Amino acid sequence: MRAYTTERPIAIVPNGVNCPGGAFTAAASDRKKMLFMARIHPKKGLIELLSAWAMLPTDLRRGWLLEIAGWDEIGILDELRGQAALLGIGDDVIFPGGLQGTAKDTALRGASAFILPSYSEGLPMAVLEGWAYGLPVFMTDACNLPVGFASGAAFRITTDPVQMAEVLRSKLADPAALAEAGSAGRRLAESQFAWQAIAGRMLEHYREAIERK
Repeated sequence: MRAYTTERPIAIVPNGVNCPGGAFTAAASDRKKMLFMARIHPKKGLIELLSAWAMLPTDLRRGWLLEIAGWDEIGILDELRGQAALLGIGDDVIFPGGLQGTAKDTALRGASAFILPSYSEGLPMAVLEGWAYGLPVFMTDACNLPVGFASGAAFRITTDPVQMAEVLRSKLADPAALAEAGSAGRRLAESQFAWQAIAGRMLEHYREAIERK
């Protein structure tokens, strides 16, 4: 954009999310939930995520349930189910399909962590929603949200299953680190990505434009 104009100001304003109220305590269960919520597509790193999940120590993995929610855009859901079965984690992964409205809210409130091991993103709304619900986020650099790492709201993973598994193994066994990242994510959502904050920034941009005119 700057190549087209050397004088006019440029403002980058992110997409916004609603920050819901109420408690975000995961539902009482023998297993915590790691939530993936996006379209089901190879670029989201789901094959790699399943491989990494299978590498976790059995006692750790059995304390968590991997929930892969989303609509099957190009028809790879059966392949993912087959991969989970071959890896011996068929009982550790669920595929509830696309979630909207109350079902989506319930999934976010019931989760204990969020993951997006993507190869390519613009601004992933799912990560912003995870933060809005106070969830610690595991994501790649390709999610284009470095502020998440800088603020302590996200843990950096790659699409390499071995590296991903190592980060998951370390952090999922550390409730304090997860809680701290979740709180940082909620603060980040409220300060930078909530509609109220974005509306305030937009008003400032308009005031500056009027003053310049």
